[in-house]
Amino acid sequence: MDAKNFFSFSFVSIFKSYIELINSDIFLVLEIRKRYNPIHVESNKIKVKKVKEVFSK
Repeated sequence: MDAKNFFSFSFVSIFKSYIELINSDIFLVLEIRKRYNPIHVESNKIKVKKVKEVFSK
């Protein structure tokens, strides 16, 4: 593995973990909101699904 490959590989893994962090943060916010505002539960679930679909491509 040369330096260029190593750099792009580490960048991708950092980027992936960053996305996972964002996803979990969004999920936590929605979970907290869900407890205080049950009316929006369904729309929040749909939003989380959409976010996950976008990042999993």
